[in-house]
Amino acid sequence: MRTDDDFYETFGEPRVNEKDDTVLFETYGEDFEFVRSVDPNLVWTVMQADDDDSLILVPGLHFVNRINYVIAGRPRTEDENNDPTWQEVLWVESMDRDFDGDGEDEDDLPTP
Repeated sequence: MRTDDDFYETFGEPRVNEKDDTVLFETYGEDFEFVRSVDPNLVWTVMQADDDDSLILVPGLHFVNRINYVIAGRPRTEDENNDPTWQEVLWVESMDRDFDGDGEDEDDLPTP
């Protein structure tokens, strides 16, 4: 199974949901409408893995067992869509990445 590091390396930094400064998009409302409006090869669905409590990313827009959506930085190619190693990506919601573009990872920020 591929990891979220593989995802970032291959598909780039996900689009940030400016509403709440995270890479996760909700499964309803304005977020869902936005997700449906982008190139389908950019969309990944966050789901709970069948065998444990970990989260996985699966390519495409799924409805059953969805938790959130992620919009990749670049679309999947046809080869990547057909590559079974991209069918489930272990997703560690890594909020220590510099999603807000301030040059500091979240782990490096002082605690209040």
